[in-house]
Amino acid sequence: MARTKRVKDLTGIRARGSRYQVRVFTGYDPNIGKAIMVTRSAKTEDEAIKIRDRFLGARRGTTRDPTPGQRSISS
Repeated sequence: MARTKRVKDLTGIRARGSRYQVRVFTGYDPNIGKAIMVTRSAKTEDEAIKIRDRFLGARRGTTRDPTPGQRSISS
């Protein structure tokens, strides 16, 4: 019996033209109560998955936090 290829988890990743956009929720701004979304774009799907996993690790406190210039507050 042939093995089936494992489907990639693309949660928080979307195609934008020829690149991929990664958006991860990192919490709420305590001053105004709006959601904070960290965004970054990548050339390949695999690179986008690595970026997303790094952002999620930063949210859990297991890796370095993204720099303030990479954060955006969404309404």
